[in-house]
Amino acid sequence: MWAGTNDNGVVCLHNGDSRHYSYKEGLGSTSVNAITEDENGNILVATKQGVYYFDENSNISFISDSQIKNTYISKLARCADGTVCGVTKSGAVFRIKNLRLTDYYNGEDIGAGEVKAIMPSAGNPDEAWLGSNDGAVFRGSFADSFANMEIS
Repeated sequence: MWAGTNDNGVVCLHNGDSRHYSYKEGLGSTSVNAITEDENGNILVATKQGVYYFDENSNISFISDSQIKNTYISKLARCADGTVCGVTKSGAVFRIKNLRLTDYYNGEDIGAGEVKAIMPSAGNPDEAWLGSNDGAVFRGSFADSFANMEIS
């Protein structure tokens, strides 16, 4: 089990043992907003300084793409195919596959305003529900760059 804290990093509980990760171990921020697992078993961690991940040997690295590096990541969620989608504090949505940023959309540019929440569709790995700052809920797809979003 993985647990994130508001200002003290990440704790991993496994077989009765616990291990704490913070700056000393290579985590760039100890404020953790979300944790999820990708299609390859990596544990991705949303922090105020970007997305960090733990590989199968618990080595810490980060997603170095300039669009999310050093960016406040507020949400992460696993899509139906194991890719990971997320939201930045500024309202952009993104997707990560094989530890690489594959999609990035500013919420204003796709017509959703400032996105605050994302929920991947259980049946379609490209589809996601987006919640905006003004309370609107949209359904759209990474496959068409959210060009045909529907408001719910």
